[in-house]
Amino acid sequence: MTTTAGDHIWLTDLAKILPSSVHLDGFDIDPSQAAPKAWLPANVAVHGLDCLQPFPKNLQEQYDIVHIQLFILAIANRDPEPIVKNMISLLSGYITWGEYDYKTWQVISTRPEPPHELDALASYVGTLGNTRSTSWTADHWPARLPQMFTNAGLIDIIEDRHPFPMESIPSQLDVSMVVTTEFTYNVLDNLGGGQGDIARDMIQKISLDRQNTGVNYDRLTVVGRKPLR
Repeated sequence: MTTTAGDHIWLTDLAKILPSSVHLDGFDIDPSQAAPKAWLPANVAVHGLDCLQPFPKNLQEQYDIVHIQLFILAIANRDPEPIVKNMISLLSGYITWGEYDYKTWQVISTRPEPPHELDALASYVGTLGNTRSTSWTADHWPARLPQMFTNAGLIDIIEDRHPFPMESIPSQLDVSMVVTTEFTYNVLDNLGGGQGDIARDMIQKISLDRQNTGVNYDRLTVVGRKPLR
């Protein structure tokens, strides 16, 4: 079984419930995000690899399950198909791909009359979503994953989508604001024009009303199987 590693949580959670004989490999362009090998379960290994490049021959068709998630900000030119092709090359069984489907995003409020902070929140999402070539609030490619799987020859395709539970919206917004505050410093400030300051001002306004306003969108998972030869 393999996954895009990131912080390795998906792998270590699986290691707790699967037999120790199951080998779990994680791949990431920056494996330093994972814990040291000595702190990982014995059947978990994390490797440094770029999934935009073809995988080595010794890894191809070696995995019963391949898992990838949250690549929405890493896809260049709104085209995930090169990654789809590379990931499928690892398969002898199933692939699961999880994303946020931002085409479904909506600003929500506890109040019957929309407050002023909702305008700031909508502007915040739009500003952050259109500062990179990925344009993740406008690009709907995650919704096309089932068709991409079909085009790549996969079968038994399942699409599962759920919005976040309402009770988790404040904490989800908090996480988003922490992540995107870092984004404003590392990306928006470099674009000039005060874009970083504008976004941080929006974040400050939103945080003042976080218990009454938020954003929700679908969590999308697409599963496909490689046909038996």
